[in-house]
Order: sequence, then C-alpha cells, then structure tokens
Amino acid sequence: MAENRLYSKEEIQRILAKASEIQARKELYDDNIGLNEEEIIRLADEVGISRVAMNEALSNFDAPTMDDRFNWMSPNTRIQHVEHISTSIDEKNWERVVQEIRRETGGIGKTSHIGSSFEWEQRRSDIGYKHFSFTPSNNGSDVQMVSSWVGLKILTYVFSAMFPFIVSLILFKGIGKDTAIMIGTAAAILAQIPARVFLRNYYVKQKKQLKNIIHRISGKNINKNEPAITIDEETGSSESEISGPKKEGMRN
Repeated sequence: MAENRLYSKEEIQRILAKASEIQARKELYDDNIGLNEEEIIRLADEVGISRVAMNEALSNFDAPTMDDRFNWMSPNTRIQHVEHISTSIDEKNWERVVQEIRRETGGIGKTSHIGSSFEWEQRRSDIGYKHFSFTPSNNGSDVQMVSSWVGLKILTYVFSAMFPFIVSLILFKGIGKDTAIMIGTAAAILAQIPARVFLRNYYVKQKKQLKNIIHRISGKNINKNEPAITIDEETGSSESEISGPKKEGMRN
C-alpha cells in the first residue's frame, strides 16, 4: 500500500463501501459459530446476490445431486435428483409439463394428483421405471425425479455373456469340450467390458435427460396459456399439445 497516495472522492466512497461490507461480514462471522439462513441471505444481499437466488440455493443445498460419477466396477442403475425450481406447477400448466416430459423421454406414463403434488410415472417391466413428482413450495415447486434401470443392467449382462460363450462353444468344439468351455468363459468375461461401456453411455443419457427436463420445465414458456403446436413429420399433420386437463390416473 502506497503511504503517500492521494485518493479521489470517488475512490474514497468505494473504499468506505467496501470496508462497510467487510465489517458486516466480520460481525456476522465473529459473533456466531455458524450462520442461520436469514444471516446467510443478509450476507448475500451485501455482495449483490438476490434473495430469490439464495432461497433457491438453500432449498437445493441438501438435495441429492446428479454429479455422482459412473461406477465401472458396479455400474449405476439409478439416479435420484431433488431440486427446487421457481416455476409453480398447477392445474393450468400441468398438461404442458407432461408434454415436456414426453418430449424428452419419448414415451407415455401414468399421471396422478396426490395431495398438492403432481405425479408422472413410467414403468417398463423389462428395463426399469421413471418417476417425477412436482410439489408447490416457496413460490415455486419442489421437483423429485427418479430413473431406475436394474432390469436393463441384468439383460445387458446376460446377453453380453451368453452370445460370446455360445459362439465360442460352436467355433472351438472340435478341439475339445473342456477347452471350448474355457475359451467361452474367457470370451464371456471379456464381453463385460463393452457391456459396461453401454451401461455407462446409458447412465450419461439418463442424467442428460433429467437435466433437460428440469431445463424445459424451468423455462418461462411453461406458464404460457397458448398451446404448443407440433408437426408430425410422417403425416404432415399438426397436433395441439394442450388438449385440456386430464383425469387422475390417465395415460400421458
């Protein structure tokens, strides 16, 4: 720090403002072992972070995240994510939310209304299931999403092992049954490498899908009343995606 430097009035004002912020933070930290939510929000206000952004960050702080890495030794078969969004889900925009989910998942599911929560569920007995829950909370909605594919993992392991094993038995049966079985077993084990690559790619796809759904539903257009129109590329016909409210339990 230069001792003989002269500061202008504008610089003095900026220095005093900064000193005030530093003092406020020192008082908050020195007087408490930790900070409660209101104190954190006050601190955020002083550094220019909006109350709305801080409330959303606090709501999502303890929620499960989708940042877990893929486990190559024991491939992941489930993603669970909880997040608070600023969009309020209600009867007026629920149908549009369902349409956004359908766009991303490429399938239909069963909708229901349990208490104040809106639910969408898709089950595939041979692969797994997806479940989405939207509950109004703090001028927005708490979103819970689960995607599970245990069945797909089992099928992938079984078929990736059976195919090279059977092929090896056929190709090497002439050199002896025991040798053919050994080669087939080795081939089945090696086949687990591409099987894991496939499951890893599926895992990444599911994470991206859930993030895209959050992005779509958090968009401002979700609360627009006008129907979205899509064009069927095969028939050329148009279809409105908003067809009115559905009864509980109907397929969407």
